[in-house]
Amino acid sequence: MFSIVLHPATLAITNAFINIASVAMMVIVWRTTPGTRGPGCWMIASIICMTAYSSGMLGVFNTLFWNAGVNVATMTLFSLYFEGILRFKGIGSIRGRLPWWIAFFVVVVTVSVITAPYPPYRYMFSDTYYLLLLLSGALILLYRQDRATRAAETLCAAVLFCLAIGFAMRWNYALRYLLGSTEQGAQAVNEPLFFTFTVWTLLWMTGAAALVLYRKQGELEALTRLDPLTGLANRRQMDALLEESLLALDRTGEHFGLVLFDLDRFKQVNDVNGHAMGDALLIEIGQRLRKICRDGEHPARLGGDEFVILLSEVNTRERLDRFIDRLRLSVSGSVVLEGKPIQIEMSIGGVLAPQDGSNQTDLLHIADTRMYEDKRRRRTQWQQLDWSAPLIRT
Repeated sequence: MFSIVLHPATLAITNAFINIASVAMMVIVWRTTPGTRGPGCWMIASIICMTAYSSGMLGVFNTLFWNAGVNVATMTLFSLYFEGILRFKGIGSIRGRLPWWIAFFVVVVTVSVITAPYPPYRYMFSDTYYLLLLLSGALILLYRQDRATRAAETLCAAVLFCLAIGFAMRWNYALRYLLGSTEQGAQAVNEPLFFTFTVWTLLWMTGAAALVLYRKQGELEALTRLDPLTGLANRRQMDALLEESLLALDRTGEHFGLVLFDLDRFKQVNDVNGHAMGDALLIEIGQRLRKICRDGEHPARLGGDEFVILLSEVNTRERLDRFIDRLRLSVSGSVVLEGKPIQIEMSIGGVLAPQDGSNQTDLLHIADTRMYEDKRRRRTQWQQLDWSAPLIRT
């Protein structure tokens, strides 16, 4: 059995400074990312850690009941770290978990008071809980990682695994002692474990801050690729998707389709009912497109009332025509916006690559030409409009 002796005062002061830095960092992260779930829990956990853990190492109020309180505080802060991970990953219901956390807190207080005079039993109870939380938290961080936060999530998961090893060692020594071993291993491993926890606090602070900042950066980058009104891809993102499809066409010969459409008489909605009604109609179109588009079908808003859909798996004229029919059937029709009936109708133009063109300019130009041919062909069907009930009709 190994024994590492660390000067208690040095360890306590080092831990105190790291905890202060951790609290400051978590407060900054929490304040600068108000819409992100998770940092609030981690900030509260850092404050508890700074208050309870540091004072315990300095020997303040070193009594059985104070030790029980520190044990409760430690289990609470690990619970908050875990809850923050769940919130950050968007797992489960916060309200649904609250009664379980309250019930568990009552159990923790009761068991901590009972086991306060018996360190081996206290370690068996608390370290089992720490192991479950740390290992579960690490696995959750490794599950369905976002591209923007993958490196930070992996770092945080590794940090959780490392601390779990330290608690597993103390749990093992406590179990051996209860089974009759004369070694005081659990006590001997405490100082290395405290040092590990100090290092863990520093690494977790760094990793958690990186998690939140990388996610926020990813969200900001996503905003540059999305249309703010409809939530669909914007022209910039569609240009990138088209470029990727054209490169794939050059490399592998994978054909694809492109559909361009706009709304008939959209200007009338804006002129008669105001731009708010026009915006509401565009939002409705975006929602309908998201519902009908399947894998390989990428809708985007180019601007105004003009939309485009990239069809990466459409390679024949028949499949293109079937999609156009499905699009017209799903998007066209009536809708009530702000208590007023609106009839949605559309003009559509479709192209195939490389049959109709092998570059973005040609494809969009031909699709636009066909869309206006469709509009002219359908214009003969237009009827006199009832301006008291604004319509978008052909």
